[in-house]
Amino acid sequence: YAICKHMRSASICDLQAYAICKHMRSASICDLQAYAICKHLPDTICKHMPHSMCKHMRSASICDLQAYAICKHMPSASICQMRSASICHIRCASICDLQAYARCDLQAYATFDVQTYAICKHLRSASICDLQAYAICKHMPHSMCKHMRYASLCDLQAYAIC
Repeated sequence: YAICKHMRSASICDLQAYAICKHMRSASICDLQAYAICKHLPDTICKHMPHSMCKHMRSASICDLQAYAICKHMPSASICQMRSASICHIRCASICDLQAYARCDLQAYATFDVQTYAICKHLRSASICDLQAYAICKHMPHSMCKHMRYASLCDLQAYAIC
């Protein structure tokens, strides 16, 4: 359901298409239900559902049942697997999920493997959650935040944390 316009390479794939639309040197969306992310577009809705929205803004959020990652304004951006949330060097990147809305605000972010949600390195507060941990953001009354240099969500249903 990937729809990308105004780009050198745009592909509209099938029902479970791994849409790959970027105006970047290397960007990939690799998930069964990945909602295509379109980079460098004034405004793009990359899915027949209100979950995926990609804007040409400093803050980009992907909203899906299992959170999808976006990388903008970068030489290489990758959106990985079903449960993988990748975030790149963006000043403000969001991984949105039906039950979790996470944000990473610094300039260094890591992308890890399928069951690992690398979140916001170089942050003063980072959380690591468990199997059913839903993004617990900082500055919240019920947040589980640790003051660690590395924040990683390592769970099947873990949702991005900042």
